[in-house]
Amino acid sequence: MRLLDLASLSSVRAFCDAFKQSGPSGSGSGADAASAAAAAAAAPLLNGPRGRPLHALVCNAGVFNMGVRARRETDEGGLEEHMACNHLGHFLLALLLMPSLRAGTRDLEERERRRRKEEGGAASAPPPPLLPRARVVSVSSAMHHYGASLGRTEADRADPMLKSRRGLYSTDRAYGRSKLAQLLFARELARRAKGAGAGAGAGAGAREGGGGAVDSFALHPGMVVTDVVRSLPPAVGAAYRALMGRLLLSPDEGARASVHAATALDPVGGGVGGAAAAAASSGSASSSELWYLDANARPTAPCAAAECPETAAWLWRWSAETVGLRAGEDVV
Repeated sequence: MRLLDLASLSSVRAFCDAFKQSGPSGSGSGADAASAAAAAAAAPLLNGPRGRPLHALVCNAGVFNMGVRARRETDEGGLEEHMACNHLGHFLLALLLMPSLRAGTRDLEERERRRRKEEGGAASAPPPPLLPRARVVSVSSAMHHYGASLGRTEADRADPMLKSRRGLYSTDRAYGRSKLAQLLFARELARRAKGAGAGAGAGAGAREGGGGAVDSFALHPGMVVTDVVRSLPPAVGAAYRALMGRLLLSPDEGARASVHAATALDPVGGGVGGAAAAAASSGSASSSELWYLDANARPTAPCAAAECPETAAWLWRWSAETVGLRAGEDVV
């Protein structure tokens, strides 16, 4: 277990450095002989220059400073708190861990080859249509609609964190912008990595292994009763939990879509009731467009602003500059 504060860019960098330098979790002194042998065989992959493998990264941390009188708050670096924690921290985290995610896909592919060989098939035979991939899962919110103006105009792009324009700041708008930013990041991550030949594919569809491809998905977890209400006055927060606890999802229920997106071989092709496959076969959406899931793990459409490639490209550039991305850390 390691400390990670998504609202602190220095904490994100320290965490990623420690993660990539650490060994595989199963290589401790308590490992049995078989585990030790497997770890030794995998050592070049696990500890090589490409990084320790990571199979899934769920970007789930978030803040929402609720309350009609909530003020604009900033983090240690002066960044607006919602954008800092909900988007920028995850943006930096995912990019710094990209070598480990790509190593994770290669690890999964190697495991699949070994499995097929043990079952009597030729390891060099053509791969099945779908191979397991590492993936990044961005936990957004249906409230991303509140941030639809993000990056829409030049004035907005000059002030994405609502610092300069009086009267425009509200916590609902700031939270919505940070959640829209997560969707734009998920979509742009897929496009950029695919364009670079490393292949981060948003959506299902036939795919072939090779080169450490990484998938990118996003989701709305549903309306969940969590500690996000800690920003409310104690009496109001207690009343909220007592009342809304009977109406909203529990944390376990709210994790359904995240677990599905992180672990299913084809998250958008399965879902609850196979909605993705039905949508694709009916022609209502292509498989490459199925990348955003609702609380029941069913593919659904985000707001139009989340699908704008120009805004996504601008947000990526702004985010890279804001977090101080260094040479070699970007996905181009």
